[in-house]
Amino acid sequence: MASKPVKYAAKIEDTPVDSALKKDDGWHLAIRWLFDEKSHGTQYGTVGYAVIPPGGGRHELHLHENAEELTYYIRGRGIRTVGDEQFEVAAGEFGFVPAGVPHSMRNPSTTEPLEVVCIYAGAPSLEKSGYRFLSKMTDIE
Repeated sequence: MASKPVKYAAKIEDTPVDSALKKDDGWHLAIRWLFDEKSHGTQYGTVGYAVIPPGGGRHELHLHENAEELTYYIRGRGIRTVGDEQFEVAAGEFGFVPAGVPHSMRNPSTTEPLEVVCIYAGAPSLEKSGYRFLSKMTDIE
């Protein structure tokens, strides 16, 4: 059956990487917005698919004032900081970050990417999530 765009579904390979996000703003990864207000008219949530590359890939310390963040780890392992806690995450696990809490993630692997699906609950876009970059990570090995 031929593939065609549909209103209530998204294919990762058909969704462009958000090239507006820059390393200087903490984005050392590639993210595709699968569902947001621009692409699908969402009102209360945003879904992104991100690949955090090996060899230093990370999303530096930031927060979302207006949205909770839910994360599903698809592939690889990562080091996650939420508030004052730092812990390991791995494929098959879920994570949660309350609104307004500083958090970051990095891929410690030198060979395997970290793939995640992230959901901003309560905001239809990155902008409306209240995203704010806080600082560069200092514990990168």
